[in-house]
Amino acid sequence: MENEILSEVDEVKAKKKKKKAQRGVTIFLCVMLAYPILEFLVSWIFVKFNTILMAFQLPTGEWSLLTFKAVFTDMFNTQATFSLAVALRNTFLWLLVSIGSLFFHYFIAYVFYKKMLGTKFFRIVFYIPAILSEVVVATVFKNFILTNGPLADIVRIFGIEQLPQLLADPDYANKMVFFYNFWTSWGGHMLLLGGALVRVPLEVIESARIDGVGVWRELVQILFPMTWGSFSTILILSFTGIFGVSNSVLMLTHGYNGTVTAGYWIFHKTYFEGASAYNQVAATGLIFTVAGAIIALGVRWLVERIPAVEY
Repeated sequence: MENEILSEVDEVKAKKKKKKAQRGVTIFLCVMLAYPILEFLVSWIFVKFNTILMAFQLPTGEWSLLTFKAVFTDMFNTQATFSLAVALRNTFLWLLVSIGSLFFHYFIAYVFYKKMLGTKFFRIVFYIPAILSEVVVATVFKNFILTNGPLADIVRIFGIEQLPQLLADPDYANKMVFFYNFWTSWGGHMLLLGGALVRVPLEVIESARIDGVGVWRELVQILFPMTWGSFSTILILSFTGIFGVSNSVLMLTHGYNGTVTAGYWIFHKTYFEGASAYNQVAATGLIFTVAGAIIALGVRWLVERIPAVEY
């Protein structure tokens, strides 16, 4: 009898101890999650909701659609070099360059996949911009193409005496920004695409070689369909971030000489014009968000029409 009573007492103590431990875990989790949840509510939900409201208001606080009218007016203002029309033109040009470079990067990844001469060296060289700070890479690039920089010494060998100011001349500035984006995106693309190519079973490649498949057919008809999942993901991401391109413009030209993009236009308006531009910027961001979502979902729908090869 006494043993049974002691056993029941021990069982009650064990249950209390377990409940206390569970309570401690619950309190710990609540404390740990309180800050990120609060930050999410304040920094994301409140800011986004307030931004949407500002898009339908004037700087004086009155409700109006004049902010959207100002945005659409600026979209068709082709006279000014820093207008939203020029920004949208450069943004879509950047998208075309990005898509074209993606196919080129895939070809380079295929060259590396074939382990040709110098593959290891060039893989390191091409990946360096991806591991260095973007400020460092942009500074090196700007100093390299100066009129008295290393590029000027190189072109003199080919008889070109004077190198133009490539980032200060409207005829060259955009081309150099596009080239910079093309160059610095190599590392990440080749890492992802190269990883996708390596995953292709060797048995498939060996079977194709036995059947007499050449290099071109191997790339287009075998490897590309089998790595379509990785390629299409990068393609969709290119469309998703179309209105957010601004880093390279900020680092190289500050949007001048006809190089402004939609993302940098928003930054410039907000930073230099202050509170007076908040409402127009909010309306612009809302339009870009809706347009970007439609474009990204449309591209995703088209991409999914192409069946992926599973292996």
